[in-house]
Amino acid sequence: MNVLSNDEVRVDAIYKYTNSIELIEQGERAVVEQIAMQLYENKIFTFSQARRLLNYSLWEFQQLLGENQIVRHYDKDDLAEDIEAVKSGWWDSENHW
Repeated sequence: MNVLSNDEVRVDAIYKYTNSIELIEQGERAVVEQIAMQLYENKIFTFSQARRLLNYSLWEFQQLLGENQIVRHYDKDDLAEDIEAVKSGWWDSENHW
C-alpha cells in the first residue's frame, strides 16, 4: 500500500481545491454567457448590452453567437447606442468596442 506523506497530502488537497475553483468559475461564466445570449436573442438586451454584460469584445461576442447559432439582429436602437458610445468616448482600444 502506498502511503502519502503529509506534504503530498497537502499538495493533493490544494490541487483538488484549485481545480474545483476553476470548474466553478467556468460554470459561472457559462451561465452568464447563456443569460446574455438569451437576453439578446429575445431582444431584451441590445448587442452592446449583452456583450458588455460579459465584458466581451465585439468579436468575442460575435463568435459566441455564431458558435451557438444565435441570429444577429441590429436595429436603429443598436445604432443609436453605438453612436452614443463613440461620442462618449466609451469606445477605445481598451474597451474593445
